[in-house]
Amino acid sequence: MVYRFFIGLAFIFTTLLISASAVGQGYSIKVKMNAYSSNALYLAYHLGAKTYIADTAIKNDEGYFVFKGEEAKHPGMYMIVTEPDKSFFEFLIPNKKEQQFSLTATYGKSIQWSASGSPENKQFQEYLQFLAAKQLQFKSLKEKLPDNEASKKKLVTEEAAINKEVDIYRYNYLKKNPGQLLTNIIKATTEIVVPAALKQQPNNAAFYYYRTHFFDNITLDDNRLLYSKIIYDKIEYYTEKLTVQDPDSVIKSIETIMNKVNKAGDKEVYQYVLIHLLNKYAASKIVCFDKVYIHIGATYYCGKNTPSWIEQAQLEKICANVESMRYSQCGTKAPSIQLTDIVTSAPIDLSAIQSSYTIVLFWLPTAKASDDEVDVLKTVYDKWHSKGLAIIGIADHNKEETSKIVAAQSIPWPCASVTGDELDELKKKYYITSYPTIYLLDANKKIVLKKIGANQLDEILAKLIN
Repeated sequence: MVYRFFIGLAFIFTTLLISASAVGQGYSIKVKMNAYSSNALYLAYHLGAKTYIADTAIKNDEGYFVFKGEEAKHPGMYMIVTEPDKSFFEFLIPNKKEQQFSLTATYGKSIQWSASGSPENKQFQEYLQFLAAKQLQFKSLKEKLPDNEASKKKLVTEEAAINKEVDIYRYNYLKKNPGQLLTNIIKATTEIVVPAALKQQPNNAAFYYYRTHFFDNITLDDNRLLYSKIIYDKIEYYTEKLTVQDPDSVIKSIETIMNKVNKAGDKEVYQYVLIHLLNKYAASKIVCFDKVYIHIGATYYCGKNTPSWIEQAQLEKICANVESMRYSQCGTKAPSIQLTDIVTSAPIDLSAIQSSYTIVLFWLPTAKASDDEVDVLKTVYDKWHSKGLAIIGIADHNKEETSKIVAAQSIPWPCASVTGDELDELKKKYYITSYPTIYLLDANKKIVLKKIGANQLDEILAKLIN
């Protein structure tokens, strides 16, 4: 559980949005690392999915590594990291007062350690040893039993007995040690138990019970848990595994999370969760998931709930993005397009196009990437035009040259050329940040999909039209 190989540690010092230190009497963590030849050790911690270096210690003349500072560290789960292999073990800085203690470890394939001067770390070590013993007990039993049905039944019975011992240990610890960091870690890593009766019920009753109670065991008003992967992992699992991956379902899950965090009342947890969710969906590559980003921005940043901790420049950037993106969300009616065909001079009025589906192509005629998309779209058009597909092209280029390119490529659909303020307005309303960009609209000109590749359209249309 704890002694694992550490991969990809970013050796950087960083200024966090959440303060990495707390007011107190400072910290002093003295480490003795036996059988370790390097002269440097690192003190590190998780914040979400990322790992940061909090301090570096060089071996002193007495053979100790001493991490020391005048300001107390933010309580949480920390790591002692070796070099050059970056293996590590985890320990606790349990509160603002218990920050002067010693750790003794033996370097090897799995780092064994003990603590002195920190009662909660001693309990943490005992807890880990208990779990390791139970895991070893089950592994040993599994290896000894012959491979037959009777043995499998015995194994299930023995596993249940071992799990019961673990549950009793956890229950007793939680009862005796309320408010401890270790208590809240144990709680948060305890699985939700679904009542047996629900497992027999139809309509995914067990799943919905599990999802409803998913956050029951996590203490969301304990910001010490931010300095671990616990809150991050819970949010990721809930939004990725327990939520249908469509924008509206994800938005509902985000509301559930934010309501729970807001009710818990810890400002640091609220800040971290909100920033994480905004960044997560700002970076999403899933088609139409910008709707989730827009919802978070509009609801928690650009409305009446504007956070007090955000810098004005950041706020203005978020709100500008939300404003630019809100016109072209999936499920909404596409912004008006009224242009002129550069070949026939006929009007191109998006609202007047009578078709089951319409593709709007924003392209740069002189770019190879756009030419490649046009070639694929011609095949798509030939196959699906008679079944209700229309295409219009909007070129970011001058009319004369675009007209020649359209003729040379024998593009069969209406094309317009747009520049200047008219182009800027269309790019804003359709949030065009690169070429080519494709939108797929339904018969009512609502946006079905956007920013998809032309090579995806044949399969998509086959499902929609057939």
